[in-house]
Amino acid sequence: MSRAGNQAGFTLLELLAVLALAGMLIALVPPLLGKGSDRARLDHDRRAILDCLRQARGDAIVSGATVAFRVDPGHHLYGVGKTDRALEAGVELTVESPLAHPGEIHFFADGSASGGRIELSNLAGRDRLQIDWLTGRAGAIP
Repeated sequence: MSRAGNQAGFTLLELLAVLALAGMLIALVPPLLGKGSDRARLDHDRRAILDCLRQARGDAIVSGATVAFRVDPGHHLYGVGKTDRALEAGVELTVESPLAHPGEIHFFADGSASGGRIELSNLAGRDRLQIDWLTGRAGAIP
């Protein structure tokens, strides 16, 4: 009695083909996802810095005193007061400020600011932020 006609299953060749396809997918997908994670890091830092700038402006208005937003590009840090926050890995930061100390943007009690620009960049691209000197408002530059 022969059972060859009644057996169902996969041949060795079919299994090897499936494993080869799976191996190619595993090799191709991580590089594609890496670009998305770089963009996500840049977006995260842009939102966090905008939040920090808005907090500094609000603190200046509420306290009636000048509040400084500080940036330390060499150490990848930024912050207000004694609180420093770190940038995501791979994100670079530059600041253009009219102040004598180029790593600071000041917010004043009347809501205005010293003004300036902040640029964030990594492998995914770059984002620019503008701080309006008259209104003190911070926003992204398209």
